[in-house]
Amino acid sequence: MDFRAQLSQLWAKYEGLTDREQFLAIGTICCVMFAIYLGAVLLPVMSARDTAKSQYQAEEALTQELRQVARNQPAQGVIGSSNSSLLAVVNDSAIELGINLKRVEPKQETSLRVWIDSVSFNQVINWLADLKSNHQVTVESISFDRTNADGYVNTAIVLERF
Repeated sequence: MDFRAQLSQLWAKYEGLTDREQFLAIGTICCVMFAIYLGAVLLPVMSARDTAKSQYQAEEALTQELRQVARNQPAQGVIGSSNSSLLAVVNDSAIELGINLKRVEPKQETSLRVWIDSVSFNQVINWLADLKSNHQVTVESISFDRTNADGYVNTAIVLERF
């Protein structure tokens, strides 16, 4: 039996119902259609909206936290914040600028002795300028020794932070 024949039989049965039964049949069909719409369309859309809203709120909270952290950091970023130890600031800054520290020795609580072998003089000066401007580290004393390569020096530096 094809679909049209089945539909004709159903329509004939519907026509045979009383007005009250026809009203109940239409109401039942409407309720079933609404339930299908609710379960298949509306609930998934609402769930996706709630998920997106919670993700947005989490991202917004993270953005606010990152902005707060950024306000508390120097212009160069997280490395060398005022809460970091002098040793960490000096080491991180040297690594960032490609300087290999030969030896580091704490002198006092707020100062360090640093030895660097065979490094470009300009690179040392740039590193010291970075320490001064971004990390409030100053040079207490410095000594340079010549090397065989032009422009390269061995240096011993005493750094301090207030």
